[in-house]
Amino acid sequence: MILNAPTDRAGSQSDRADSLERWGDKMASSRKDAKGYALHTGECQRSDGRYAYSYTDPEGTRRTVYAKSLAELRQKERKIIRDMEDGIDAHFPERLTLNQLYEWNRLFRGKGQDRMRLDGFGRAGGRDPDT
Repeated sequence: MILNAPTDRAGSQSDRADSLERWGDKMASSRKDAKGYALHTGECQRSDGRYAYSYTDPEGTRRTVYAKSLAELRQKERKIIRDMEDGIDAHFPERLTLNQLYEWNRLFRGKGQDRMRLDGFGRAGGRDPDT
């Protein structure tokens, strides 16, 4: 007794063609903006014509960046991805309080900066008052 008899190749190809005809244009296609440019993952064009890029920052917060042109958006997108790869928190200054800035400056200020002092005219450099 033969349970699964093999079918000829021509029959299986015609079955595939029939199924494609039934589904029509339901195959995966790239998303495009109003000008016909393909949009990358996370990009979309808003109804007012602006472009938006949505991403999740390292803390898990969903963020969105907007731009007037697709080229400008992609430039911002590259900077965001580069900063995340380098471990830079681009939104740190937005949440920084004056006390946190003072504490950060106190902890991370290098000794080389101690030698640079303000001269009498309010400019950096000049003669060192200790010498």
